[in-house]
Amino acid sequence: MKERPRSKWLSKNILLLIIGALLIIAGILYYIRSQNTPNSHFGVISEEQLIQIPFEELPPGSLYITESRRDFQRGSMVLLIPSIGVETLVGESTLPDGLMEMPGLFEFSQLPGEGDVNVSIAGHRDIHDRVFFDLDKVTQGDYLYIIHDGVVFRYLYKDTNIIHPEDWSVIKPQGFSCLTLVTCTPIGTTLNRMVLRAELVDYQPVSESYIFAANKSD
Repeated sequence: MKERPRSKWLSKNILLLIIGALLIIAGILYYIRSQNTPNSHFGVISEEQLIQIPFEELPPGSLYITESRRDFQRGSMVLLIPSIGVETLVGESTLPDGLMEMPGLFEFSQLPGEGDVNVSIAGHRDIHDRVFFDLDKVTQGDYLYIIHDGVVFRYLYKDTNIIHPEDWSVIKPQGFSCLTLVTCTPIGTTLNRMVLRAELVDYQPVSESYIFAANKSD
């Protein structure tokens, strides 16, 4: 009779151990499955499909790789910011080795065009090519240009913001065709990111007679 409470105690604890073990196993299996199952919001899609997706319907946290971004060739794009004297080729990656030579497209960037596309580019400010050193001096009325695939895309400066390094929302589609430039700030640190945004104004075939005005007032 004296051992009954002990027997009940053992049975209860054994049951709890079994339930705990099952929960741990279920968690491990879920993690393995999540690592091996493609995200339904991630994949290669065409610009036509991306443009047809309303911005407000994009699932939170979604990023997309377009077919043309996947096929983008290093140095096939040129970025110009006449107001601060920038003219540079654009690379295919934001990995450290690539950024040592030139600014690079984010892996989830789109290429320039109409619709809800965000051409997002990262570059150094005070090391290597220092291409974005004066990015904070770009101001209202300034034009920025992308030359790609024989077309010059003209963008008008919109705004500049300082964000946390882990804020990836800036490279997602923004609801309009835009150019996003990202660099570290303050100068000499990697504490935050400076994000310059410009909105697409127009585009046309590039020609020798094209005038790359620095500002609307030019």
